[in-house]
Amino acid sequence: MRRMFTAGVVLILAAATTQSVHAQGAADRRQGFWLNAGLGWGSLGVRCSYCGSTTRESAVAGNFALGGTVGHSLLLGVESDGWSKDESGVTLNSWNLSGVAYYYPVPAGGLFLKGGVGVGGWTASAGGSSDTESGLGFIAGLGYDIPVGKKVSISPTATFRWSKVVDDIEQNVIQLGASFTLH
Repeated sequence: MRRMFTAGVVLILAAATTQSVHAQGAADRRQGFWLNAGLGWGSLGVRCSYCGSTTRESAVAGNFALGGTVGHSLLLGVESDGWSKDESGVTLNSWNLSGVAYYYPVPAGGLFLKGGVGVGGWTASAGGSSDTESGLGFIAGLGYDIPVGKKVSISPTATFRWSKVVDDIEQNVIQLGASFTLH
């Protein structure tokens, strides 16, 4: 798990320091409506006052975001992130829905920082019944848009999300993935 996280961070930092031949047009590419969808790996951790920290569980994770461009450096929108694992007949889904901002510190570059606040929670299902809990949530992350077309980028990302699901239970997910971004 730690190796995958380290590899993901190294990939994003390497991409951020590499000059792209398309970098000059990056700021022009970010106009109007945008859409982002991706898949990757996620690690879920749960902490509660009566059980302490539990071990982390790894599974598939994904995201979907859309919004509008405010300027060459700022995109605003809504992002949904999810993590899902099925084990021994029990399915656990962890999710987050947030208002989000993507900030590009160098308008002509591909590096972005993202953050948002919203609602997070989980749904546990087994044997035809399910339980859903939700509460305050936030996300933070970074990534890099690598142009593959005039208005299309592949974007490796690292995201951390946290939510206080009920009074004494918190969850967090570390998510590494890649997404397609349409600007």
